[in-house]
Amino acid sequence: MNPDTHEITPQDRLAWVQWWVYGCGLQADNSWHAAGERAGEAALLASVAPVYHHLLRSRRTVPDDFPAWPEPKLLHLAALHPVQRQWVLILIATVCREQPQNRLSESVSVWCRRLAKALRPGLWLPDTLLFNTRRDSDALCILRSHYPAACWSRLRLLFPQTVSEQAEQHEIGGLPAARITTLCEAIMWKVSDSAAFITPSPM
Repeated sequence: MNPDTHEITPQDRLAWVQWWVYGCGLQADNSWHAAGERAGEAALLASVAPVYHHLLRSRRTVPDDFPAWPEPKLLHLAALHPVQRQWVLILIATVCREQPQNRLSESVSVWCRRLAKALRPGLWLPDTLLFNTRRDSDALCILRSHYPAACWSRLRLLFPQTVSEQAEQHEIGGLPAARITTLCEAIMWKVSDSAAFITPSPM
């Protein structure tokens, strides 16, 4: 599914339904696994997920709701490596509130500053998002607002459970949709375009 086009093909719809029904559960961060679940059990769940997907959703606390309208941009995020998704949060935080402790490369730091200069997040970010001790969850609040609310039950599985639960504590609204879209799409493009973001963050 191409996130840069609004045309949704039958294959795109199938990919979306499969991800919504069981793919999101297969991609869930390990912190979402049921207590006491062993590696062998996780592998077994994965092997039977296309047929017994209700078992996987139950183990991952995923609601049995009808698929939302296909969201290509969410499948783009899901297609990233888990390390790349972590970098998405780091770069969102860096652009929104410059992080002096970040050990980013000079080229990435310059890129983030230029994006921040263009979007001017200091003018529209709520004061509750400080990106310090809760950097990842605050960044996830921004990323969450980029997608329809109905997608959150699946989107949250892509990140550690504590980070997602902290993000749920913030009810933010009124963010400029166009700037949020530019911010999130630019960062996902940056992260997916460079092999440098396969390396785990040192932060």
